[in-house]
Amino acid sequence: MTASLCGGTLRVHVAGDVDLASAPRLKAMLDLSRLEGVYRLELDLSEVTFFSCAGITAVHGTRRDGLSLCLVAAAPPVTRMLALLPLSDRHLQAA
Repeated sequence: MTASLCGGTLRVHVAGDVDLASAPRLKAMLDLSRLEGVYRLELDLSEVTFFSCAGITAVHGTRRDGLSLCLVAAAPPVTRMLALLPLSDRHLQAA
C-alpha cells in the first residue's frame, strides 16, 4: 500500500489481499484524508487480489462532508464485493 498527496488529492494504491489482517493498515492510509486541505480521495484497487468486508469497513469509515471519494480502478474481487452493497452504501464515484 502506498499513499501520495498532491494538492488537495490523496491517492491510495492498494495491492494484494485486503482482509482482517491488512485492513488496519488500509484504514491508517485512508485516515490521511482527514488532513487539513484534503478534499478528494482517490482509491486505486486495481491490484487487489482479495477484498473482504474488513476492506469495506475501512473504506466506509472515511466518509465525511467535503470529501469526494473516487474509485480510480478496481480489480474483480473488489467489484464483486461492492456489487453486494445496497445502492445507498455505494458512496464511491468512478473516476
